Amino acid sequence: MERTIKTFIVTLIIILIGVWIISIMPFATDINQTMTAHIYIDGNAVQETAVHMNGKRSNYLFADEQRFIGQLYIECYERTGRESMHANVIFRKHEDRQGIIYYQNATFPSLGINHALLINKEMNEFALGFEDGTIIATSDEMYQNYFEKYNPTK
Repeated sequence: MERTIKTFIVTLIIILIGVWIISIMPFATDINQTMTAHIYIDGNAVQETAVHMNGKRSNYLFADEQRFIGQLYIECYERTGRESMHANVIFRKHEDRQGIIYYQNATFPSLGINHALLINKEMNEFALGFEDGTIIATSDEMYQNYFEKYNPTK
């Protein structure tokens, strides 16, 4: 009887340690894609630009927050493509908005980009605003959603 209880306790501890290890391990997804986005000024799509994403997106099993860390280069805005420039995109599980921060060589340069970002889980649809009111979006729907939520002229 005593041996059965010890075996049960040891087994339970091993299972708990296993669950804990799995819960803190990130299962990263490589993101390497280029997509076309429209540049919206005063509500009108005035031109197209390419957006290059190259990095890793975390997929923690039980976390409320996931991250993409890598390059997010917007061709029409060359500052986002500087050498050593990286983006940190934060996905919040219980919110329908995300955040973005650019950093370079342990500094956080002011790029004139709003930190609020709309992006889907697959990272193939997004909208991002600039402090001057310009919005870059992969579709009219993403533009509308971003404008309604984060209207820069409010």
